[in-house]
Amino acid sequence: ITRVTYYEALLQPFTLILIFVGLTAILLGGFMPYFTINEDHKMFRDVAISLALMFTLPVMIFASTKVIDEEIENRTMLTLMSKPIARWQVVLGKYFGVVLVCFTMMVAFGLMAAACSYVRYFDDMRTDYYTGTAAGGEWAALDFMNIQALRALAPALLLQFMQIATLAAVSVAVSTRFGLAINITVVVTIHIAA
Repeated sequence: ITRVTYYEALLQPFTLILIFVGLTAILLGGFMPYFTINEDHKMFRDVAISLALMFTLPVMIFASTKVIDEEIENRTMLTLMSKPIARWQVVLGKYFGVVLVCFTMMVAFGLMAAACSYVRYFDDMRTDYYTGTAAGGEWAALDFMNIQALRALAPALLLQFMQIATLAAVSVAVSTRFGLAINITVVVTIHIAA
């Protein structure tokens, strides 16, 4: 159930479009000036993490609504329930499929953000690299700071994934009883309130 839900949600045109637009937005954000005086790489990381959440959240809401609500409306859930599996297994399988799609998106967005952030750091610290070379090789310290900055992306993306997974649990639970409009309202209200 998880595998079928994953492929069903991932291969939706809406999902593919949001993945492409999200990756493009992060890539273009890597070249934009933020006018923060040698801290553009920090600003870019914050923007990239926010973009990852912004493009993953709608996919999670639509995928979780589609996998449960539309199957109930189309009566394909009756066929699924006739198999020798429990209802909780169906709901958990659908939930894990949606979470797997969100995880895939967060990994893709995280890799793009890391690559752009790594390159962006060299551009922001160009003067420091030039003076570090002339002053006797301060490159190692600058490279260490760049790697430390990249390591800071991982916990931030993990926390955002956990946020998405929690909202996905609520969304799947709501979609067992209500449609897309109520699901969006509930999830966005909980996200804003939290």
